[in-house]
Amino acid sequence: MVLIFFIDLGLPATGIALNTFWSMVFAIVLYNSAVMSEILEGVK
Repeated sequence: MVLIFFIDLGLPATGIALNTFWSMVFAIVLYNSAVMSEILEGVK
């Protein structure tokens, strides 16, 4: 949830403006990447 707020509200303050759809896609990709890295870390 915090990641979604940061991407949707924080990125425009830095000059990177995304519409709502792409900001949600970006947040979901970042979240799922973190989850997958934790899963794959436990495999080795």
